[in-house]
Parts: sequence; C-alpha cells; structure tokens
Amino acid sequence: MVVTSVGVVGAGVVGLTTAVKIQQQIPGVEVTLIAEKFSPDLTSNVAAGIFLWGPKAPDETTNVQWACDSWQWFDNLLSEARPWETGVSKLPTYLFSSHSKDLVERKLMERLTPVYRECTLAELDLAQPAGKY
Repeated sequence: MVVTSVGVVGAGVVGLTTAVKIQQQIPGVEVTLIAEKFSPDLTSNVAAGIFLWGPKAPDETTNVQWACDSWQWFDNLLSEARPWETGVSKLPTYLFSSHSKDLVERKLMERLTPVYRECTLAELDLAQPAGKY
C-alpha cells in the first residue's frame, strides 16, 4: 500500500518541520496540518531554542560527527545575520544546576562553540537561591 496522504498534528516548529521532512522523504505525499492555532498565535513564534548537544548516537564517532554537523548548520544560519528569516541569533545563555555539575557540563560543547565555560561566582548568584554549578 502506497501512502498518499498524511496528517500532522500541530502547526508549530515541530509540526511544520515534521511536515516538511515527510514531504522530502515521500515524494508526492499530501500532508495536512491539523492544529487548534496557526501562526502567529503559536508559542513557536516567540519561543527560544538553545543549541546544546545532548543526543547520543550509536557510537562516539557518529555522536561527534552529528554534533559537528549540527553546529555547522546552526553557525551557518547565524553567520547569515538575518534572524528575521532564519530565526537564529546569538544570546548569552546560562545553565544552572543545584544538584550536580554533570547536569550542566558538556565537554562536546566546549569543542564546538567559541565560548563554553564554567560560570563565575557572580554569574552563579543570578540563579538564586539554587545556583551551585
């Protein structure tokens, strides 16, 4: 049986991305978006995304390659300096944990990004009352 139509629930960034990927991978398929709201009345219109590598590939070599490829894609969009089109801009980001340094430490991010470091004591004070790492 050949699939000729697919329904995708949600019209936010995930729903739209899913619809596009389906169309790219199944030529000729008709994709229908099913959603309560559409742009501009979506969280996706104002939500921020943060590039932070967390997925794990089947092996370390693949994991590093996926992370490097993803960072390169993100960095290329950033270098275009057209956030109104790409949706990508650079903002300072902090990761805080009151439980464990392991929850915020990402060695691979240190390799990928120009600045990825431990917070200073003054920066840790921003996360009061719980910033330890």
